[in-house]
Amino acid sequence: MVLFLAELRKNNYPSASSFAQLLREMDLRENTDLSCDPRTIHRDIDTLIHEYKAPIEYDPSERGYFLRNPDWNFTIPAFPEEVCNMLLLGTTFAAAIVPEPLRSKLNKAIAYALTNNSFGLLDEAMMNAIFCDVEINAPVDSRIFQKVFDAWRRHQVLRILYQKANGETSQRIVEPHLLAFRRGVWYLKGYEQGNKTPKCFALQRILEASPHGKSFTTDKKLIRASRGQGLFDFPKVENVRLRCDPDLAQYIREQQNSHDWKCSRQKNGFLLVSLPPVFEHEILHWILANAGYIEVLAPLSLRQKVKEWAQSTVDLNR
Repeated sequence: MVLFLAELRKNNYPSASSFAQLLREMDLRENTDLSCDPRTIHRDIDTLIHEYKAPIEYDPSERGYFLRNPDWNFTIPAFPEEVCNMLLLGTTFAAAIVPEPLRSKLNKAIAYALTNNSFGLLDEAMMNAIFCDVEINAPVDSRIFQKVFDAWRRHQVLRILYQKANGETSQRIVEPHLLAFRRGVWYLKGYEQGNKTPKCFALQRILEASPHGKSFTTDKKLIRASRGQGLFDFPKVENVRLRCDPDLAQYIREQQNSHDWKCSRQKNGFLLVSLPPVFEHEILHWILANAGYIEVLAPLSLRQKVKEWAQSTVDLNR
């Protein structure tokens, strides 16, 4: 409604159809998620006219709407207290993982909200009692993060200088379709120029970043696939079955729903666990981190890898 009234004040004579097209373009350009059907816009116009007494009229010659009284003011309804509290809480958690300079901006927004509003459920003392201990494994340069964030938000192609794990550097032209925070590391996922195979870039390995001067359309299929199937396209190990020590049983049961694990308890207290397809390196790290408490029952190839990794550790630390 606010955006529609802004179009009226600009004398752009928006119609339901033209405004629906404008929202679609904003979605593609700014990732706003505002697209809706013209019928929804018609209902919003009726609401503005009948509930908020907006002086909106239709001009047949312009095929759009206009404000009969340009000085009319729209009083935006206040958010309910519970919504304000949840927004404040979400912003607090977001500030724990977002690098500078966005972190400072989020913290200023929290301070401003607490200073200028009464939130009822949450006050400054309570907000200070919320501690979000997020492990950041790879800090990101604030200037790099700002440039990547702006390019993602504005759908702009980026030119980056990227350093691989082996230290080799190369210039890349990248479309940043998705930003992700996974296990303490920030990633950019998208396409390189002329290549439609999705690639992930760790933000801490981006040494330089600048706008390339071109724009792109967000690939919503890529975003949906990443949310449903995971950020990476590495091969996964299937049919993993583990026998876990009784000392791990409670921890495993606490984790099983969030990880889609299937567990069954044996008479001796051991837990049999079946896992969905998992990345090999991640399951190996997890098994060895719980050294002596987890036995791999299947597949045999994973059991062998555990033995090799463990033996390498022993050999190195004799």
